[in-house]
Amino acid sequence: MASIAGSTMIGYAALGVPVEYLLAASLMAIPGGILFARLLARQRNLRRFPLITSLSPKHRQKALLKPLRQGQ
Repeated sequence: MASIAGSTMIGYAALGVPVEYLLAASLMAIPGGILFARLLARQRNLRRFPLITSLSPKHRQKALLKPLRQGQ
């Protein structure tokens, strides 16, 4: 997921980066990874989003990717 691999953490620690900072960065990256996965994952309960259900699958994909491309 959105965390640091153990071997990478050991490598950074060997370079002198404090392990506390690496652990904090690893834990702070998890919510961002979950939010990004929810953005890209297909929603199963689309009844909560009437605008999305009214779009065809092709337009639904464009509606998701267009804001990501524009940086919104």
